[in-house]
Parts: sequence; C-alpha cells; structure tokens
Amino acid sequence: MKKLKMNKLYLYAIEGDCSARGMSDWAEILPLKNNEEVELAKKYIRNDMECDFIHAEVDIFFNKPSPEQRKLLHDFYEEEYEIYSALKKRKVFEHKYHRRTTWEIIPESRIDEIREQEEKERKQREREANEKQQKEETMKAEEWFDKHVEVIGSDNKTNEYMSKELKKRFIEDNEKRKKGVNDE
Repeated sequence: MKKLKMNKLYLYAIEGDCSARGMSDWAEILPLKNNEEVELAKKYIRNDMECDFIHAEVDIFFNKPSPEQRKLLHDFYEEEYEIYSALKKRKVFEHKYHRRTTWEIIPESRIDEIREQEEKERKQREREANEKQQKEETMKAEEWFDKHVEVIGSDNKTNEYMSKELKKRFIEDNEKRKKGVNDE
C-alpha cells in the first residue's frame, strides 16, 4: 500500500489578537511542520471549543458555575496551558497573543484565497474610513461657513440662494485645496 503524502497544514487565526482586524489587517498563518504538531493543534482547538461550550451553558457573568463545571473548566484550562506550552516549545506559538487567539486548521491551498479576501476587506475598510473622514471634513467646513459668513441682500429668498451657492463653492474650493496639497 502506497503511503499518502501529507498536505501541508497551517493554523489560521480566525478570531482574537492574531486574526485579521485583531492587532493587524492580516491574520497570522502558522505552519504545522509534522504530524505531532498537527495532533497538538487539533487537541488545542478541541480544548478551546469545549471551554466555549461550558461558558455558553453557564453565563459566568450572571450565574455561578456549579462546582462540577468549575472543576471541568479548571481541568480544561490546565490542559490548554500544557498544549500551548508544547506548541510554544516546538516554536509553532511564539508569544502570549497566540494564546489569546482562536485557530482553525487549513490546508496550504486556502492561503491565497484567505489573503485575497483579507485584502478586499482591508481596502473596503480603508474606503469607508476615507469616506467618513471626507464627510467629517465637509461638516467642519459647513459649520465654519455657517458660523463666519453672513449673506445680506434685498430679500430672504435671495439671501438663502446666495448662501447655498457660496457654501457649495466654499466647500468645493476647500476640497480642491486639500487635493492639491495631497497631490504634491
């Protein structure tokens, strides 16, 4: 019987400090170099899920866990620390932020797809931040105009029209000046 070659597997940060939108725009992807590391990673993920199940059963912020649940959580936390230490000893995990992250095991073939999605999300967040900043700057310009400019004319209708037109031109000129400064 022919022995199948193991595909390269990786730990992918899906939530927490090392995930995309955690401390960076890019999720960490850590290589698992051999079967022992894969088995430890599986055990680590299962342990993390079991703790999540217990926390879901007992809302620890409003209800006290039973003595059995406390013991179970204690045992899971001890096991989690042992597995984390073993992964750290093998240099899969490198720092405390890896411990504060939720992981998934993925094949190498998914890495490009993940990075493309992260890049799309990063660009979307960047666009949204730029649009928000633009709106805030426009609001500041409008507020300044309303506070410092008064149009005095023969009647209210003319004054309103002139004020709107002047404000519109003021904001457009202000945006052009900013673009000119940014282009240089």
